[in-house]
Amino acid sequence: MKYNQILGFVLLMGVFVFFGCGDDDPTGPGVDGMFTATISGDINKSLSGNAWFWSGVIEGESGFVLWLFSEIDNEDIDDAIWFSREGTTRPGTGQYVISNYENWGEEGWNPQHFMAWYTGDETIVWSVSGSITLTTSTSNRVAGNFQFQASGMSSQNQGNQISVTISGEFDAIGTNFNM
Repeated sequence: MKYNQILGFVLLMGVFVFFGCGDDDPTGPGVDGMFTATISGDINKSLSGNAWFWSGVIEGESGFVLWLFSEIDNEDIDDAIWFSREGTTRPGTGQYVISNYENWGEEGWNPQHFMAWYTGDETIVWSVSGSITLTTSTSNRVAGNFQFQASGMSSQNQGNQISVTISGEFDAIGTNFNM
């Protein structure tokens, strides 16, 4: 039950982040934020692009979402890495656990932990373990680095599980979406 609530919350937040970002230039990374990441293992790829975050309360539920995405021709999203946590708003600076996405049921849920996933190249992988470190955490800006192991599947090879390590850095801007 909690797994479905978290997934629904994160997907809803993704829509709001995408449509709710403004053009204000906060202190820091500019109007679109920035990130770089490397994926290694069954997929080998380097990514770079924009970084946004949202923190707040929707329908009585607190949450935080960090969205890193690259674009094709400044229109379509090519690859995206998501980080989310439910139960608390924007975290302060420090290192945080990235939990196993599969264990985010009632027994494994911890509001201090993050979950993460990557989508791109007709592939989706979910976090197995890892950490994210926030070196800056203000209402306008969240910056830091991450490394996590993930597993999932590709629509091109649905019978085999994909395992990867994803690491990178980000300097994200806050959205001005309010509910």
